[in-house]
Amino acid sequence: MKKMKRIIVLVLTMALLCSTSVFAQETDNYLYNDYGSAVPAPNGYSLSGVYSGKDLGIDSLKTPQDLFVDGDKNIYIADTGNNRIVILDENLQYKKEIKEFKNTEIPTLLEPYGVYVSKDGYLYICDSGNARVIKSDMDANVITEYKKPDTNVLTEDFVFKPYKVALDSAGGVYVVAFGLYQGLIYYNNDGDFLNFYGSNRIEVTVQVLADNLWKKIFTKEQRESSKREIPTEYSNLYIDKDNFIYTTTLKTDNSIDEAKKLNALGNNVLKINSYNTYYSKNNYGDIDVEWSKGIKVDNSFVDVFVGEDGNMVLLDNERCRFFEYSKDNDLITVYGTKSNKKGDFLNPTAIDMVNGKYLILDAEKNNITVIEPTEYMNKLKGMLTYYSEGLYEETIEGFEEILKENNNLSLAYKSIGKAYLQKGEYKKALDYLKKANDRQGYSDAFKEYRKEFIRDNLLILLAGAIIVIIALKIFLSKFRAWLIKGREDEI
Repeated sequence: MKKMKRIIVLVLTMALLCSTSVFAQETDNYLYNDYGSAVPAPNGYSLSGVYSGKDLGIDSLKTPQDLFVDGDKNIYIADTGNNRIVILDENLQYKKEIKEFKNTEIPTLLEPYGVYVSKDGYLYICDSGNARVIKSDMDANVITEYKKPDTNVLTEDFVFKPYKVALDSAGGVYVVAFGLYQGLIYYNNDGDFLNFYGSNRIEVTVQVLADNLWKKIFTKEQRESSKREIPTEYSNLYIDKDNFIYTTTLKTDNSIDEAKKLNALGNNVLKINSYNTYYSKNNYGDIDVEWSKGIKVDNSFVDVFVGEDGNMVLLDNERCRFFEYSKDNDLITVYGTKSNKKGDFLNPTAIDMVNGKYLILDAEKNNITVIEPTEYMNKLKGMLTYYSEGLYEETIEGFEEILKENNNLSLAYKSIGKAYLQKGEYKKALDYLKKANDRQGYSDAFKEYRKEFIRDNLLILLAGAIIVIIALKIFLSKFRAWLIKGREDEI
């Protein structure tokens, strides 16, 4: 009988484990804790729909490479393999396509890789196969062509293949080009090349240091024939409303700084607070690096998007997912995986947003996947907005609710702690900032708590100090008398 009970318990346990495993796969999402380990997290987004060319009211897309949403919520697709720009409305219904242009020697597109629409309604297309970026109106009248920069920095045999384009508020045109390591190409709006902007720095790796050491003992001829270190090229860009330029890099040797936020001087000003983690916060995407048949498998970021709330989204083409970061550079959600299933990705190339939903373009599936925020994500973003607006009581209450759903979210503890800090409740702030492992925030709260303690207990501290001084004086007086008496006794 006992043996039968054991068998039943074992079967029930195995069944429970199996059902738990299935549940984990269906709701599989994660974040990284302060130690860089993946921990479970609620889903931030859910599938809203998947749209093929047929669903969009056109023939099939063919290796599309870019997607852009303008101020009127029109959606533009660089349908690269079909040499056209497809224009949809906000409901993903077909409006028109542009394949041929007027007022130009080359009327047709050839491998358009990038598309952008300015606030004044002009279309900018990276016509990669024709070695140009064109500016046109919506009736396909070409106004300006941006061609290979006339500079001796580039060799004569350099093939100009513009890849992505964006504009700042003054009309400056920034272009990413294949194989260009000098940074972004910067033109004025009339098509004149001005300079290169924001080049990536050469990564300081063990190999680079070793190569430089050897070069010091090389002959001049050996140095000239040796391999020259060059910075990595950009893969995409996004310019926000304040003219900060966000860039992505496909891969870096040390897996850091794959995303940057460049100011007017070309310096990276992306907020990096690594003091509360045991890994570098400028290591974006998945922290773990994998190896497959001797080949390094790491993040490969192909697009970046910044929302009105300041959140930055990085699209990883290698593992086929995107990572969303708060404006303070905290990872808040991960979405996507590589598979042929509906809603998953095989070759994601671009991401943008319309009506609060993300659109992800896939160049292998030749479709657009639309995802929408879950209730959890809406609450999380709402609390971040509350904090930025100074609504600290609402921030605390909201994040306490979020912690019931996700107690692995360090951002929640940090936000509650900082809200208490702003409210002047320093003891509570210390408790939450300690849980968040926010050493800088904890230090700030402790300084304020110490000031408050001294201020609130000043009379007691002064009285205590006076008592100590009086007691010390009495002790010294008696000690002195004792010494004098001892000397008199000796005499």
